[in-house]
Amino acid sequence: MRSVILFAAVFADAALLLSAPEKISLAGLGAFLALLLSLVILFSRAIEWPGAGGSPLPAVAALALCGLNPAAIASVSRAVDSNLCTALAGIAAGIAICRWIPSRGWHRWAALLPAIPCLLLHKVGIAFGPLAIVSALCFDRRANLWPTLAISAAAGVIYRGAAFHPVDSIVAVPATIASFVAPFAPSAASGWNVVDGVTSTLVVLAGAMAPIAGFGSPGISFGLFWFLAMTWLAPGEPVAAFPGIAIALVSAVLPLLSALRAARKPNLPEVVAP
Repeated sequence: MRSVILFAAVFADAALLLSAPEKISLAGLGAFLALLLSLVILFSRAIEWPGAGGSPLPAVAALALCGLNPAAIASVSRAVDSNLCTALAGIAAGIAICRWIPSRGWHRWAALLPAIPCLLLHKVGIAFGPLAIVSALCFDRRANLWPTLAISAAAGVIYRGAAFHPVDSIVAVPATIASFVAPFAPSAASGWNVVDGVTSTLVVLAGAMAPIAGFGSPGISFGLFWFLAMTWLAPGEPVAAFPGIAIALVSAVLPLLSALRAARKPNLPEVVAP
C-alpha cells in the first residue's frame, strides 16, 4: 500500500507537468521521473520521520510539497535541465544506498553507481559527499563515506572552472524560500539583496545546526543542509532546493502534530484494583 501511494504521487506529479502548455522533451521527462523516483526512495527509506511509526504519509507529504509545488512545476516546464535532474536523482539514490545497504565488502561501493551522473553531468555533484556525511550525523547510521567524498572531490576538480557567483547564490536563499512559500506570487522571489541573503543564510544555518546539537528533529538539519547546498550550487533552480525545504518542513511539523494529538487524548482516571 505504501508503494502504491508513493508511486501515485509520482505519476500525479508527472501528469501535472505534462499538462503544462510548453512542450516537454522525452529526455527531460525521463530525467524528471528519475528524480521523482529517487526522491521516493530517499524519503521512504533514508529519512527517519519523527513519530511516523512507519506510515508513508510523511514521505508522501514531502514529495507533494517539493514535486507538486507550482513554482517547481513552472520551472521544470519552462526548460527541463535533464543534466540537473539526473544528477539530483543520483545524489538522492546514492545517499539512500549509503544508509540502506551495509558498508561491507563490495556494498561499500554501491553508492557510487547512481552517483556517477552527479560527477559527469552537473556541479551539484560536489554536494554528494557532504550531504552523505550530514545524513550519517543526523540519523546515526554507519556508512562508508570515503567513496562519496571521492565523488565530491572529483566533481570539484571537474567543475573548478565553472562560473560561481557567491552573491547570486546568497541572494537566492531568501528568493527560493519565498518562491516555495508563495508559489503563486512570482514577485516574492525578486527584490532581495545581499543583506537579506546573508541574514537568511545565517538563520538557516542556525536551524540546521540546532538538531545536531540535540534541539529538534534530525530531519530538519538534513533538509536545511540539502537546501543550502543546492541553492549555492544551483541558484534559481527550485527543483534542486525544494526537496530540502520539504524534508525540513515535514520533520518540523510532525512532532507538533504528535504533541497536539497527545494533548487532545482524554485523561482517563486510573482504575485501582480492589
